[in-house]
Amino acid sequence: MERNIASAKLLGERLAGLPGVRLAAPVRLNVVCFTVGEDGAGAVNPADAAEAVKVVVAAVAESGQVFVTPTVLAGTPAVRVVFSNWRTGPGDDDLIFEAFRRALS
Repeated sequence: MERNIASAKLLGERLAGLPGVRLAAPVRLNVVCFTVGEDGAGAVNPADAAEAVKVVVAAVAESGQVFVTPTVLAGTPAVRVVFSNWRTGPGDDDLIFEAFRRALS
């Protein structure tokens, strides 16, 4: 569990550094929720975010490397990443981050 929490925190930090990405909640355990589709002022239009989340989730799924789900947190559409597999370990963070980086570009 400790390894999964560490992976989630690292992924959250890395994703938060990407343009147009905002963490929807602090990463405290093994779950990362983030939204996409921000305007230049940092605001998120739920309709735009819903479409952007749909596109990102589909693109990541197409990679065949990572399984993520869409969610809604406090009324804002978001992507949900959960680290729960006992086999997840070093190097998987890079693979997951790169799948998102490609999907967001």
